[in-house]
Amino acid sequence: MGQGQSKFYAVPVGEKKEGESHVYRNPNNTEKLLDNFEGETTVQGIFLRSCRKFPNNRCLGKQVATGENSSNYVYKTYIDVRNVAEQLGSGIKNLNLIPNPVLYEGQELRMIGIFSKNREEWLLLDIANTLYGNTMIPLYDTLGLESIPYILDHTQITTLFISSSIVETLLKVKEYHALKNVVTFDELPQDKIQKFSEKGIKVLNYEEVLNAGKEKIHPFAEVHGNDIFTFSYTSGTTGMPKGVMLRHVNFVTVAGGVVYQGIQLYPNDVYLSYLPLPHVLERVVVTALLGFGCTICMYGGDVQKINVDIQLVKPTIFVSVPRLYRRLYNTIKEKADKLSGYQKTLFEKGLASKMYYLQNGGHVQHKVWDNLVFKKTREAFGGRVRLMLSGSAPMSPEVVDFLKCVVCVPFLEGYGQTEGCGGSFISRADDPISGHVGGVFSNIEFKVLDVPQMNYFSTDKDEQGRPTPRGEICIRGNGLFAGYYKEPEKTKEMIDADGWMHSGDIGLIRPDGSLKIIDRVKNIFKLSQGEYIAPEKVEGVYLKVKGIAEVFVYGDSTKSFCVAIIVPEKHLVLDLANTLGIQGSFEELCANDQVNKYFFDEIIKQGKAEKLNGMENVKKIYIEPTSFIAHGLTSNTLKLMRHKAREHFLKQIEAMYKGSE
Repeated sequence: MGQGQSKFYAVPVGEKKEGESHVYRNPNNTEKLLDNFEGETTVQGIFLRSCRKFPNNRCLGKQVATGENSSNYVYKTYIDVRNVAEQLGSGIKNLNLIPNPVLYEGQELRMIGIFSKNREEWLLLDIANTLYGNTMIPLYDTLGLESIPYILDHTQITTLFISSSIVETLLKVKEYHALKNVVTFDELPQDKIQKFSEKGIKVLNYEEVLNAGKEKIHPFAEVHGNDIFTFSYTSGTTGMPKGVMLRHVNFVTVAGGVVYQGIQLYPNDVYLSYLPLPHVLERVVVTALLGFGCTICMYGGDVQKINVDIQLVKPTIFVSVPRLYRRLYNTIKEKADKLSGYQKTLFEKGLASKMYYLQNGGHVQHKVWDNLVFKKTREAFGGRVRLMLSGSAPMSPEVVDFLKCVVCVPFLEGYGQTEGCGGSFISRADDPISGHVGGVFSNIEFKVLDVPQMNYFSTDKDEQGRPTPRGEICIRGNGLFAGYYKEPEKTKEMIDADGWMHSGDIGLIRPDGSLKIIDRVKNIFKLSQGEYIAPEKVEGVYLKVKGIAEVFVYGDSTKSFCVAIIVPEKHLVLDLANTLGIQGSFEELCANDQVNKYFFDEIIKQGKAEKLNGMENVKKIYIEPTSFIAHGLTSNTLKLMRHKAREHFLKQIEAMYKGSE
C-alpha cells in the first residue's frame, strides 16, 4: 500500500439532500444498524456472557502494598466479581438504599451515586447496578464544588458511595437535598462520621452492605436495551452540567461494533484503568473489554506514579487523551535531542527508516530498529502493549506517527461525544495515514451539514477534484443518548425532529469515507471587523511550538485582534533564561519581557508557517506559570473550559486589550 492510500471506511446510502452530504454507514452494516453484542442488548447480558465463557479468567485487578515501597496486584476472576456484585446489589436492596425510584418518561429509574477515583469497588458497584437494574450517577471533582449540590438536587439520590479522599469536599457542601446515606469504601475516623451525622447523613461501611447482601441474595433484575444504564454529567462550556442519560444499548453496540472496525480484543488482554471512570470514554472502553473477557487493573490512585502502575500491570491495551500523549511525545523528543554522536545517528536513522515503512505500508514494527533503538521506549509502557488509542480531541499527525514509530504499535484515533456514548468513529490499526478519526461505528450513521458562515459546504472538493464534503457532523442511531435528564428543551436543541444529533464539530469526509475533524462550530467568535476565528485551530498550531504546554486563545467581539494565555514548559524557560543571561524564579521569568518576546516570535513564526491569516494570529500574549489543570480550568477529559478560562484570566485579557484600540 503506497503513501496516500487508506482503508475503506464508510459508504454513502440513500439520496443526497440540498445543503448536506450523503448519509454514510459502516460498510459492514449498510442495511441495518448494529443493535446488539453477540445477541446481547444490555450491559448485564454481555457481562454474564463473559462469566459463562471465561469464568476463571482474571477480571479485576487491585493494587495492594507488599512492603514499604513496593506493591503488587491481586485479582478477582469473572465468577468472583459476579459473586461480589451479587452480594453488593442484594445488600443495596436489603438495606433499602434506593427507597424512592423515580418514574421518568415511563421508565422507573433506581438511581444511586458514586464519588470516587477509579478503584476496584467502583467497577464492582457498576456491575452490581447492571445486575439489579439500578442507574449509576457518577460525580467527579473537576465538575466543581457548586455542581455537587446541583446533581444531588437534580437526581434526588438518597445514597452515595464514596472514598475517603473526597470526604472533605463532600463535607463542604451546604445542601444535601435527598441524600441520607454515604457508603464509604475506606474506614472513616469517628470525627468525620460525627460531622456527617450532624448533617443528617448516616455513614455505612462498604463491608456492611456486602454482609447485608449475604443474608438474602436476590434474583437479577430484568433489564432491557433502552433502560438507562448511567448518567454522565458533562462539564460543558457554560452553566451547570447536563445529565446525559445513556442507555444499555448505547454501550452494548459501541462494544459490539469494535470487531467491525477491525479491532481484535482477546481474553488475555490486560488494561490499566486510570482515566476517570465517570467519563464515558473510559467507561465504554472498560465495558467493551469486559465483553471480551479481558482483565481490568485499577491504577494505584496517583496519576503522577502511573509509570509504576504500568510496570506492574504491563498492559496490552493503552488508552489516553491527546494532552497526555503530547506530553509523552515532548519528553521522548527532548531526550532524543540531547543524544550525541553514535546514539543520535542511530536514533535518527531508526526513526527515518520506520517513518518510511509506516507511510509506505502502515508497518509500525521493524525487526532491527525496534530492538536496537526503540526497546526502552516500548518498555516504558511495560513491554507488552499491542494497541494504543486516543480519544476526546484530535491529535496532530506528526505526534501520532512519531508515537507509532517509537512505541512500535498501532495507534488508533477515536472520536465521539458523551451524547454519542464516546465512540462514534475510530481509525484502523493497519491504516498508514494519520490525522483523521477513521470510520463510523456500525451502530450509527452520519452526514455533514453546510455551515455557510464558516465557508464549509457539502459540495467541497480537494485539489484533485474529488468530493470532500465539509460541514457540521450529525449522527443518528443506536449510539445516541436518551436525552438530557429533566431538560427536554436542551435535548431538542441537540437532536432534531428526524433523530439527528448535531455535534457542533466540523468534519471533512475524505474520499475513503473516513472523517477528519477540522473545526468547531460553537467555539467560533467574531472580531469587530466581522472576521470569524476558530480558537481551537489556532491553539493547535501554537501547541506545536517547542516549550509550549498549554494555550488559550481569546477574542473579544468589540476588538479587532485575538490574544492568548500561554503556559510554558518550565525547563525550557529556565534554559532560555540561562541563554539570555536573565535571573529570577520561574514565575518571575514568565513575567519577563524578553521571555514574552521569545514565545511571541515563535508562535507567530509557527502561525505563518501553517498559513494562519493575519486575524487568526494573536497580537499579544500573557505567560502563565501555572497549568490550566491546577487552576481547575479543564474538564475531566482535560479539555479547556473556555468560559472558566475567560473568567479566571479576565484581568490579564483586559490588560492585553487596554490602550490597544
